[in-house]
Amino acid sequence: MRQELQRLMERLEKLQPIVATVRAQELGEMPEQVRNNYEFIASVFYPMESVKRDLRDPMLRRLTNNKPVLGYVSGDYGYGKTATMIWLWHELEQEGFVAVPPFLFYSWDDLMLAATNWLSFRLKEKRPDLVGEVERLYDSHRGKAAEELASEIAKRQRVPAEQARRIVEDLLSQDKLVLMTPSQMVDFLKDAANLAVKGGFKGLVVFADEVQNFIDQPNTHERIEELRKFVHAFRTLDAMPLGGLWGIPSRMEERLFENAGDMMQRVQGYGAFLMLQTAYTREFPKRLWEHLCRTYAPEAKDIVDEAALEALGQICERGDLSNGPRTVIAALRCVASRWRDRRQRYTVWDLIDDYEHHRIVFEGQHQKITTTLQTLLSEPIVQASPEFQKAVRFLCAFPEGVSRKVAEKYVIWKAIDQLANAWGFLGTHIYQPQHDQFALTELKRTKGDIDRLTELLRRFRNRWWHYVSEREKQTAAKVAFLRFVLPELFPRRSSGEQSKWTGFPKHGEEIEFASQRVASFVLEGSFEGTQNRFPQRRIAVAVAVGEDEERLLRWKPPYEDIDLTVRFFLLDKGDDWAGEIVTTKGEANLDFRLNLNRHYDDYPSDLQVFRDIMSPHHITVMLLLNLAIFLEAEMGRAEVPEADRLLMQTNLLRPAIRHIVALALNEQMTLIGISAKGVGQSLVEQVFTKKCEELYPEYAPLLTGRQSENDLQRYQRVLLQGGLTRSEKQGLRPKLVSRDELAKLLDVPGSQRDAQVERFERMKLLQAKESRTTKGLVEVTFTEHPLEQGMRKWLKDFGSDVTVRVGG
Repeated sequence: MRQELQRLMERLEKLQPIVATVRAQELGEMPEQVRNNYEFIASVFYPMESVKRDLRDPMLRRLTNNKPVLGYVSGDYGYGKTATMIWLWHELEQEGFVAVPPFLFYSWDDLMLAATNWLSFRLKEKRPDLVGEVERLYDSHRGKAAEELASEIAKRQRVPAEQARRIVEDLLSQDKLVLMTPSQMVDFLKDAANLAVKGGFKGLVVFADEVQNFIDQPNTHERIEELRKFVHAFRTLDAMPLGGLWGIPSRMEERLFENAGDMMQRVQGYGAFLMLQTAYTREFPKRLWEHLCRTYAPEAKDIVDEAALEALGQICERGDLSNGPRTVIAALRCVASRWRDRRQRYTVWDLIDDYEHHRIVFEGQHQKITTTLQTLLSEPIVQASPEFQKAVRFLCAFPEGVSRKVAEKYVIWKAIDQLANAWGFLGTHIYQPQHDQFALTELKRTKGDIDRLTELLRRFRNRWWHYVSEREKQTAAKVAFLRFVLPELFPRRSSGEQSKWTGFPKHGEEIEFASQRVASFVLEGSFEGTQNRFPQRRIAVAVAVGEDEERLLRWKPPYEDIDLTVRFFLLDKGDDWAGEIVTTKGEANLDFRLNLNRHYDDYPSDLQVFRDIMSPHHITVMLLLNLAIFLEAEMGRAEVPEADRLLMQTNLLRPAIRHIVALALNEQMTLIGISAKGVGQSLVEQVFTKKCEELYPEYAPLLTGRQSENDLQRYQRVLLQGGLTRSEKQGLRPKLVSRDELAKLLDVPGSQRDAQVERFERMKLLQAKESRTTKGLVEVTFTEHPLEQGMRKWLKDFGSDVTVRVGG
């Protein structure tokens, strides 16, 4: 016990309220030290449930399914952006990815250098023979970028190419030029991810911290536009285990939404983002302490009094009184110091003492607790009584209110009660949040963001309970499902994208669609994860609420050339029914039977604002759907300031939509006729994939996007210009080549050879394997695509004189 306790105390004393982020250069100069420092931070970090649910899980889901992902974590100073990123970095490293640790992001050069340094470090440990390829990859991409820039300068300035190259070299030597463009950076990261996979890792993930350093330059608008171009280029990636996570201050997040809202929405479309102000509740100090004790010294749990953790949690929850996790870390360091010096249990009195002597920064910038304490201690009645002075200090530690049970345990309830009632402080300086609680009026939450949201929710609550009929609720739920939920389940395609879905009702038309007893339309496209296997699907989507269940069961799609019919039943069932997904083998249908009465047993971290509005069991799928319609109407009012619109969207509308999806499509659902795991959009995509595999087992697409078009053109060039014999072209005998010769045959750099072969194999255009007879050589067999086989059979069946109508 003594050694374990000593270890825990040492860890607590090493905890730093603010984590210093390393520079990109340090990942190359001292990678082992960076890893050790970051691993310590990860070991003492306690991930709140929202960190796992909103960051780790969606990133891992996409990456392990060979899908790219881009996300961000935002928060005010002291809220643990970097610590959160470090914990996630450690999780992904443990999962087998090359995860580039959080580094200061000032320029594209930083991003490129950080990825190069860490990839070299990790390959040196696992595949030292590939370290040289990392250096060549770095040099080749920078060389290509320099050559393209020099060519552009030569064209614009009308100077010789050699002179343009010298201009570029001079600017680079003086650090006056950032060489890489956003699209070139994506190309580099793509090749780096392929190299990581070649080295035995699952993929590459890059953690770029303090993104405001990149943006806050004299050319801010240009920098934001560069980020937009980066996101646009990133979203063109096909199957690729490549990820990125940004660390952004809250104010910068708001600024990006104002100036590049389309970009931020596209990043959020990957489903991996978290606003830390919504993640930390009053339970955080208690959960963190339990985590530390469980990890290092279970017997140490009672070193801190539970009431002290409760008080710290109330302060931590208030952004106007604390710096969130930073305040908690500072307090736990005080716990360690007191135990080391006095071997005493840490109590509320110790917490107050540390506060009064500025060993803990409680209040952030407003100093509300300091001012309140000084004001009340100067009251004559308080000055005259040591017990009243203790009562005031005690109340300052509980800004949301102290219960009679806790105050009696500290033998201070009587003094608080006398001060409140006998001496008239109740109604002026003291109020009662509940009948057995007291709190200081001066520490009430200010009329700010929370109050605006609370007032909004109160208006919605009154409409919900007293003024909206059940028919109106059902109609609103159907409209909200069409407008907000379906684009979450079938992500909407943006301009320039090859995958995702089109065909949704235009904004405002959802009401007209919802007026039909069965609302239906056709979506065309595919998910990002299925684009390479099942592109350009046509699905008939139909939605109906409970009273039209029978009507929807009888409904048949009145559309031509449909690959799959997807019906959504929005049902009014008992809250313990989790819902069903039903299909019949061999039939092109999927039925999602969703329960509008599903709810949480407790408040999710990003819906804590509901605490003073209604019990969690009233926050159902039906209510959240109606809330989304209510919020959209509020946001559409001309007199609502833009800041309030952003507040509603960030803190209510987006969380509401996320929870509708999570509750309606939950992991307890019964699946009939198909198997899949997951929740929300991931579950829909998995079921869609399984159904397509069942219906089209031999399907092998040729064209799935721009990349496949380029690949098909390259394949044609190989057949026409690759020096192949007729029998090799027809796949009657394999082509025997070395790896370098294979890259030359395919006309790609050596670093891209394996990825190109893999794509050709996926397209069923060739097969490549190590030669069994000649060591070091590869047997490449060009194969007949299933479409060619089908065409050959079709022509054989119909003869030679056939007229075929083709589109386009």
